Amino acid sequence: QLSVSALSAQLGAGQLQGHSEVLYTPTAPNAYQLNAGLDFATLDPAFFASNSAAAVPLQGQFDGTVTLRGAGPSLAAAVEDSELSLRISGQDGVLTAFELDQRSQLGLGLVNLLGQSLEQPKITALSKTVPYFKDIRFDHFAFELTRGEDKHVLIPELKVTGENLFLDASGSVAAGRWRELIDQPLELNLRLGAKGKLMDYLHTLHLLEPSAVEEGYRLWNQEVQLTGSLAQPNTGALMDLLNAAARRAFSGAPSAAADGAGSAKLRNRLSAPAEAAEAQAPEPQRPASKQERLREDVEMGLDLLQSIFGK
Repeated sequence: QLSVSALSAQLGAGQLQGHSEVLYTPTAPNAYQLNAGLDFATLDPAFFASNSAAAVPLQGQFDGTVTLRGAGPSLAAAVEDSELSLRISGQDGVLTAFELDQRSQLGLGLVNLLGQSLEQPKITALSKTVPYFKDIRFDHFAFELTRGEDKHVLIPELKVTGENLFLDASGSVAAGRWRELIDQPLELNLRLGAKGKLMDYLHTLHLLEPSAVEEGYRLWNQEVQLTGSLAQPNTGALMDLLNAAARRAFSGAPSAAADGAGSAKLRNRLSAPAEAAEAQAPEPQRPASKQERLREDVEMGLDLLQSIFGK
């Protein structure tokens, strides 16, 4: 027996066109053979989220194609054990996976002021870099997801091309039931590129390859491992990378003092144990020296980094 059905629907501004074929052979071990396809246009990606999932970190209107092939002793089993291919493309949207909370935004503003007061371009570059990852506006978005007979879910392509940022990732999602896919553990290897002002900031932080260029973007000198889930990606590894660059900038700040001493010796003097000072006889209060003020500023900067990155 062969059953054929077609689907056509309007979801807001989005359109769906689909078809399915089910072949039923009662005497076969896998009595149900399923072939299905779905094309969509100008669809909100929230359509793919489960009711329990957080909002999909992607805004805009997207086109795509889904194909499904499966076999099983029941129709439900044929769907659950099916092979799948999903392709999505979009233009002029927003990726919100790297959103900052209000505390982080305030902290970055203070770090920027501190970098300017210390005349430390690396510190200022950090404060200017992180906001580029909040509400990433892109010109082009491409996403591909597949599942084979082994039920391994692969992401061969996830590419975001924006005015200043280029993201190119591939990886996998832990196997699970289809309706739980968007919430399953995610592993992505992410390459990044930058151009424009962001490229200048990352060059200051020594985070770019000296000459590697792809699609007009200077590539970062490190890949980033992203985890979490498709609905809630964990971008902590990227923040760790920026955090490390910022801490290098802060740790180098004392060496900028104009007293002519070597940076290592100066850092040793600034980090002398507090007990040695307490052991001396009390002295009348005096204005803080330039070195002491510099040390206090650096410590405040590290505290701000703690509040922003949670490290």
